[in-house]
Amino acid sequence: MSQSPIKILVVDDEEAHLDFFETVLTENNFVPVKARDGIEALEKFDQCQPDLVLIDLMMPRLNGYDVCARLRRHHRSKDVPIIMLTGLEKSAAVAAACSSGVNILLTKPVSYQELLAHIHALLQPARPSTRDTVN
Repeated sequence: MSQSPIKILVVDDEEAHLDFFETVLTENNFVPVKARDGIEALEKFDQCQPDLVLIDLMMPRLNGYDVCARLRRHHRSKDVPIIMLTGLEKSAAVAAACSSGVNILLTKPVSYQELLAHIHALLQPARPSTRDTVN
């Protein structure tokens, strides 16, 4: 029985960033779904129901904070992991990112290895604690 491919919604208004993320994700057997702004991100989320969202902070029409806050308000999207990327100094964005529901905040430029490590960590199924294990 084969598993369905893992879909990752990638949201960024810069084409070069979208191309980089598409390459990284495709090379690692993920299915990237691209959106170029926050409004398109919400539409694509509803269409494809991704397993993870990778989103830029600063975008036209609707920024990353607002997209995340909207996703967290809906039952179908409230538990989907979100990685936010920012070119701002990380300390300036942490509080707002946390309050909007972001799981991980990364500063640009992000390395290939760091990005993949965070994606894999967020997509890992929850491990049972030792208290839940029956011997």
